[in-house]
Amino acid sequence: MYKIDTNDPDQDILVLSLSSSAPDGMTLDPATGIVEWKIPKGLTGSYPIDIIVSDGYGGRCSQSFNIYIGES
Repeated sequence: MYKIDTNDPDQDILVLSLSSSAPDGMTLDPATGIVEWKIPKGLTGSYPIDIIVSDGYGGRCSQSFNIYIGES
């Protein structure tokens, strides 16, 4: 679980989304900003994640990171 904290200096309503490259099963609740992913057993590898925030008036920001899952 990962919590996205956002703010807008103009107090615009912000829209949160995951990019299409997010792994299958990863979800983002735009109301709470919580990203969840129940990782399937046996899954390994590196998974790119892009979280996108926009204000509907041209303001846009993204955060990119990778989740690496090694063999246990």
